[in-house]
Amino acid sequence: MWILVAILLAQPPNFESVHKLSLNEFWEGVKVVDDSLVFRYFLPDAHEVYFIGDLNGFDTTAGRMERDANGAFRIAFKFAPGCYRYKLIVDGQPMLDPTHKAILHCIWDKFSFFCVSPDRRLSFKLTLTQRFRMCLK
Repeated sequence: MWILVAILLAQPPNFESVHKLSLNEFWEGVKVVDDSLVFRYFLPDAHEVYFIGDLNGFDTTAGRMERDANGAFRIAFKFAPGCYRYKLIVDGQPMLDPTHKAILHCIWDKFSFFCVSPDRRLSFKLTLTQRFRMCLK
C-alpha cells in the first residue's frame, strides 16, 4: 500500500494544459460549424487518420485528417442536407466512429452515419427506407 501512495505522490497530475482549453475544445465526433460539417477525434496513439465517406466520395487521398493544436484529428466538409455514411481509417485500419453508436449495417459492410436536416440539426436515426437507400448507394 505504501508503495502505491509513494508512486502517486511522486507524480503529481499536470492540470496546467487542461486549464488552458475551453470547454468548446473538448468535443468529439461530428458537429455543424457555420456552413461546414466538422469531424474531430482524440486518438492520441494514432499517427495518421483518414476520413472516408459520402462527403468525399470515399476517397482516402481527399480525406486526410490534420491534428489540431489540442492534439485532435480534424477535417471539415461543406454539405447539403441529407444522410451520410462514413468511416475512419486509423493507421491503415478501418474504424467506425468511436463517439456514437449509429451504425448502418449493410450486407457487405458497416458504416457510421448521420443525417443533417435543412435547419442544420444532426440526427442519428434512419427509417427502414432510408437504410435501404443508403446501403444501395
